[in-house]
Amino acid sequence: MRGAVPVHPEPTKSGVKFLGSQGLGDGTHSRTATSPRKKPKEPERKPQQIQWKQIVQRIKKFKLRDPERMAWIRMKSRRLASSWRFTVLTTALTIYALFGDDFRLCVTHKQTDELFNALTLFACLVFGAEIVANSLGQEEYFLGFFFWLDV
Repeated sequence: MRGAVPVHPEPTKSGVKFLGSQGLGDGTHSRTATSPRKKPKEPERKPQQIQWKQIVQRIKKFKLRDPERMAWIRMKSRRLASSWRFTVLTTALTIYALFGDDFRLCVTHKQTDELFNALTLFACLVFGAEIVANSLGQEEYFLGFFFWLDV
């Protein structure tokens, strides 16, 4: 068995050498075979500047037109668009989008504006993800009536 540490003694010229953690008690065992090796220190790397050519090459390597990849993306988009949790989230964010700013002006202090700004940004991102998921996951959604209603 490769990688296993034997516990049986192995004869050597100087006596019996145990490869495991057990010994005879008379000092004739050795742990050299099982001791961990220290890795050499790697030199510290400096942060690299963004290489736009490398980023463009990576994007070109990502083949979106691959039928298997597109089928996987469509399946995940369809699953997200039909999820009841995502529907509840978008419904709550729609109610927030309708009444949240009025609630902020009437009830809260100016200190909480940043919280409402972050929540509004989150709502915009979720609505954008919803449009993309529905466009990829539902037939006849893209450029249809509900697409323009969502936009």
